[in-house]
Amino acid sequence: MQDGNPSRDLGDIDGATRSPDSHHCDDDADFLTTTSGDKLVGEIKSVEKDVLTLSTDYSDSDFKIKWEKIASIESSRQFLVETFAGDRLAGTLARDPATAATVEVANSSVKLPDVSSVEPFERTFWARFDAGFDFGYSLTEDPSNPEALSPSV
Repeated sequence: MQDGNPSRDLGDIDGATRSPDSHHCDDDADFLTTTSGDKLVGEIKSVEKDVLTLSTDYSDSDFKIKWEKIASIESSRQFLVETFAGDRLAGTLARDPATAATVEVANSSVKLPDVSSVEPFERTFWARFDAGFDFGYSLTEDPSNPEALSPSV
């Protein structure tokens, strides 16, 4: 508790304050820093409607963080990033050390407030496939024989 206000100290959570340079990190871990300085390690699920969803090993439920509260974001995984201007970029996420609140994607710097969505995607061959199956039928009455129904597929 600081100045009479309760606060969450994420330093007590195992792995919460590890930096991306730490030797204890997964290669697939995503790293983000909030505007209050909290560092989180987990898996970015998505950014939709200005809310980042982060899954962590140290919480049973996903963290939902307002996008405006994110100061930096880093990941070696592949993401599709869309901006409000309509740009679509694919690649890993890196912190731009020269500019605050900016992420580097596919050799382009994007200001975090300009990002409309972030979705992880797999670059494996089988991960690109999506399949579905539909089945339907209809019954019609034969006008010459009202007691008979004829099915069709």
